[in-house]
Amino acid sequence: MIRTKVMVKYVGNVLKVMVERLTPRQENIIKKREATFLGIEKVVPRDLGVISNPDLFPKDKKKDRRYNRAVLHAKQELSLLHFFLDNMRPYYRNQIMQSDEFQGVIRKILDVQGYVSSDQTDLEKQQSIAIALQMLSYSLTTLTKSMPEEFRKTLQDSAKPFVNMIEAISEYGRKNNQKDIPRINIVDIFYDTSKQNSSVL
Repeated sequence: MIRTKVMVKYVGNVLKVMVERLTPRQENIIKKREATFLGIEKVVPRDLGVISNPDLFPKDKKKDRRYNRAVLHAKQELSLLHFFLDNMRPYYRNQIMQSDEFQGVIRKILDVQGYVSSDQTDLEKQQSIAIALQMLSYSLTTLTKSMPEEFRKTLQDSAKPFVNMIEAISEYGRKNNQKDIPRINIVDIFYDTSKQNSSVL
């Protein structure tokens, strides 16, 4: 069945109902997006309470399940964010990326506010460093591709020490069999301007 969009408005003192019928193609794309992005499981209020204040719930036996549900929910929300960033015009996309909410997430990921604590394991700290360096690699790539051609050589030369550091961390992870360290992606533009593919270390 074709869905309809009902709009109600006053024209003068007369209430008018306007019905917009959707075409089969419009109906199909709406169903696809609904199935992909609107099947996100609702956050359980108790999960939020246990995650934010676990000491207040010492008898809760489902902490692991609650944390795993939270991870799944966050990944689903990130997929939705990716959809918006991929499909919105730059004007609206920038409103998301320049928002306090988005900037807060970036600051948290990069430990700008001291998120990485001294009681973290070495692996957790290495993962944080690897993620930060990966984002640095992406940033340098964006600058190199976006700046005028006259700056390309300077940017590439400036990036070389960071690229060497990224390679060293990746090599350290391989030698020590630390498979949980995130893969670090280095774009070939840092090596040879004639290359356009990317390398995953």
